[in-house]
Amino acid sequence: MQPVSLLAYLDPRSGLAEAFRSMRIALSLATSEGAPKALHVTSSSPDEGKTSAAVNTAITFAQTGS
Repeated sequence: MQPVSLLAYLDPRSGLAEAFRSMRIALSLATSEGAPKALHVTSSSPDEGKTSAAVNTAITFAQTGS
């Protein structure tokens, strides 16, 4: 099993990687200027996947050269 934190990089054909790519597209279309320059990932308690979400989102943007 691959580490979830690097899933978009290690297993780009997975369903979760596709979900992060979909989120990247949605963020890119969120404003007329494109994706926001900063994104804050938070939750109400520890161990809910904030780091994994942030890392995978960053990976998908990096894969497009953004």
